Amino acid sequence: MNLSRGDSEKLAERLRYEEGLASCSRRLIAGGPRAIDDALEHLRAAAGASRVYLFENFDDPRDGLCMRQTHEACAPGVEPQIDNALLQHLRYASAYEPARRVLSQGLPFWGIVDELDEETRGVLAPQGILSILNIPVSVTGKWYGFIGFDDTESPRTWSGEDVRLLLTAAEMVGAHIGREKAVEELARRQAKMDGIFRTAPSGIGTVIDRVLTEVNERLCQITGYAADEMLGRGARLLYANQEEYERVGRVQSENIQRDGTGTLETRWVRKDGTPIDILLSSSPIVQGNLQGDVIFTALDITDRVRSERERRAMESQVQRVQRLESLGILAGGVAHDFNNLLMVVLGNLDLVLTDRSLPDALRESLQNIGKAARQGAELTRQLLVYAGREPMRVTKLDLSTVVREMSQIIEVSLRGRGPLEYDLAEEAPAVDMDPALIRQVIMNLLTNASESLGAEGGRIILRTGREELESAALEKNILGRGLPPGTYAHLEVEDNGCGMDAATRERIFDPFFSTKFIGRGLGLAAVHGIVLGHHGCMRVTSEPGKGTIFRVMFPAALGA
Repeated sequence: MNLSRGDSEKLAERLRYEEGLASCSRRLIAGGPRAIDDALEHLRAAAGASRVYLFENFDDPRDGLCMRQTHEACAPGVEPQIDNALLQHLRYASAYEPARRVLSQGLPFWGIVDELDEETRGVLAPQGILSILNIPVSVTGKWYGFIGFDDTESPRTWSGEDVRLLLTAAEMVGAHIGREKAVEELARRQAKMDGIFRTAPSGIGTVIDRVLTEVNERLCQITGYAADEMLGRGARLLYANQEEYERVGRVQSENIQRDGTGTLETRWVRKDGTPIDILLSSSPIVQGNLQGDVIFTALDITDRVRSERERRAMESQVQRVQRLESLGILAGGVAHDFNNLLMVVLGNLDLVLTDRSLPDALRESLQNIGKAARQGAELTRQLLVYAGREPMRVTKLDLSTVVREMSQIIEVSLRGRGPLEYDLAEEAPAVDMDPALIRQVIMNLLTNASESLGAEGGRIILRTGREELESAALEKNILGRGLPPGTYAHLEVEDNGCGMDAATRERIFDPFFSTKFIGRGLGLAAVHGIVLGHHGCMRVTSEPGKGTIFRVMFPAALGA
């Protein structure tokens, strides 16, 4: 079959285009920084163009939609325009508006330059362009810019076949740019995540089936473990016990299934054994897939939890002091009035009993009434002591000396309750106190300790000592708020008896509160009143089954 000269030329041109498209495709797939430049050169050779270039669109706040040249391939002897400043910021509306209207619709724009509008000729003619073909480029469905083909040798007329084949090339270039942008965005996001991972103030890690697969430096600092000591190991490593580990897994799983993410407070244990409070947040990287990677953050809230615990303790102490003060005012008022009534009763009884003619039976009844009234007076005296309204005769005292002087009475009182040990400081500072009232404090504390031992007995230790207390330490004690820092003498009674729970500790200084079937519940209430009246403070340490320690502290006397 013989082909005419014209047919042969068309076949050769088509083969040249197809080879150029194939070379363009291979170069774009290979990628690299010069992929587009090399692809444009293959297209230039295939099309027989003087110059081929790529323009991308951009929005300028002042000029609106603009374009700039980013790549170029030129035939030998053709002057490149890549460095032409005009082509780096060209406003469509003033220089290329007819082309914009066509290209933005996804259609090619071409023509002989002399036949184009004046504004378009003003841009193209100075570059020596006689004929032009612009093919729109779309990236991820949006108009990105265009590939331009120039002929500076002759006013070439571009055929429909030229346009069809070069539209295919433009699709290849658009796909390549889309891939490159996706890779760049992925790299940018990865770099961003790596930066967050490295610099976040929280510990960050990932787990698969609760096995640690990634950890950041902050997590290593929080836990005390090196990264290689955690990677590949189960998260159980971080928990003190199996129960808490299972609780966190169960609760987080429920939270994630319900809300997509889970947050809770837990407690971990550092490598050195130190417990730390953690705010733990977890979320699967693929939403809903708990079997895949789960990312978590761990914020060390140990200081916050400690501060909150101290704040609650302080609030509780203030409320307790306010309650006791209110009870003291009430008890003091009632005791004062009742004591006055008892004094009238006892005065009249004593007057009646001076009558020698009273029958013996009547005299005995009146004496029993007097005995009961005096017991009532003693009760009111204790209430007045609790309220801090009992008159005091203050003198300088050494607590160790007071205890030694009372030792015989103490031994008799505690006989049969177990051994009593003394640990008395030789140089405890003197305090300004009423001797009778400090003895009452000692006896009331020892009585309370002995009764806590029960029938099986136990051990009691009586201590005295000296300590320096700052304002922060004082405020942690009962009645310590507002006391001046400085030197304090303390008296401490420790037992290994039944101990007390938190609810009991809250009420032990309330008047008439008692855990025993007998007794009036005024012993510790009186201690509270005496300590309050002497500007001292107290600390109680007790747990069920672990005994109790009562420590009362009094400010050292001036010059002590």
